[in-house]
Amino acid sequence: MADSKHRAVWDWLLGCPYIQDLFFNFAQSDDGDAALVPSEAVLQEFIDGSSLRSYDVTITRAQTCSFEPNDPENIAQLERLDLLRDWLETQGAAGSFPEFPVGEYVQALYLLPGEDGFADGVDGGCRYLLRLRIEYLKEA
Repeated sequence: MADSKHRAVWDWLLGCPYIQDLFFNFAQSDDGDAALVPSEAVLQEFIDGSSLRSYDVTITRAQTCSFEPNDPENIAQLERLDLLRDWLETQGAAGSFPEFPVGEYVQALYLLPGEDGFADGVDGGCRYLLRLRIEYLKEA
């Protein structure tokens, strides 16, 4: 069990075979680098002082891309992004969650729809975004 949600998600994602180099809050722009940028929100408060919360993680992934016409490399990059997306969805469906600190219990893990895809071009490459939501119950 981790001492923080940040560490729990970090450790959990290090087990993903589709992430090469992992960074927190920033990343280089080398092919395969992934940066985690977290945010939190209270979704519902309960009378006993506990609350349902979300821990959202934007995963920004740098990938090389081709600027040559008719080059299928960009399709291959999207297929690699799909492998990461599928891994995250499979983990959520199987209940294989990060181990949050004591008093915080993960209830669900899923990708936010419509939030993924191309972000921007940098250093001859592209950055793609996936947004992961982890819903958890926090004790009073």
